[in-house]
Amino acid sequence: MTLTALTDLPRRLGIMADGSRRWAAKNGLPAAEGYRQGAAHLLRFFSWCDELGIQSVTAWLTTERNALHRPAPELAELHHVIDGLAWDVAAQGRYRLAVIGSLHLVPTPLARSLRAASDATAAVDGMEVVLGVACGGRSQILQAVQACLTERPDQPLTEEAVTAWLAAHHQGELDLIIRASGESRLSDMGIWEAAWSELHFSAPLWEDFTREDLDHALKDFASRSRRFGN
Repeated sequence: MTLTALTDLPRRLGIMADGSRRWAAKNGLPAAEGYRQGAAHLLRFFSWCDELGIQSVTAWLTTERNALHRPAPELAELHHVIDGLAWDVAAQGRYRLAVIGSLHLVPTPLARSLRAASDATAAVDGMEVVLGVACGGRSQILQAVQACLTERPDQPLTEEAVTAWLAAHHQGELDLIIRASGESRLSDMGIWEAAWSELHFSAPLWEDFTREDLDHALKDFASRSRRFGN
């Protein structure tokens, strides 16, 4: 099966670009260089997805636990790279950028800059790029439930209401989630949106993830029969 023959590409794809610190260590480089190379590779990945006609790509960059427990100097480097990535995405002029996550856990200047980068692409009619910063799936669900109870106090709490709130404030449901680096878990990212996602775990560290690895994941996705629990 050639990739051009695939008709069942995911509309919404999630990528866990994992392994940057390990890649840097393997190559005798500081972690910050791994983050920089990882961000540059994400731009290439977005371009591959855009060429294929995928409608939306969510890239999780950090978790809430990263924001709370990583050493401050390392976080400062990582935040600098994330800020640059957001503006690099905006500068492409063909992506509509959104940023999700618990931005109250990152420095205020970074949160403002990420929102500004997102606002700068609001009129772009192109592939959606969602950057996940300080993300926690459980926290997102709690936020959604609390918001629904506050905004709809006289209405029953339903799955549809929670899903709608999450889609409006975070991201829509994902068809396929790819995780690089050989890890086989979700790590509390997008757990509501991943309820019916197909999962693909790829062995290479993120910086070593190739277009052929993406093609393999997409062919794997197209070969599956999605029954959504039926």
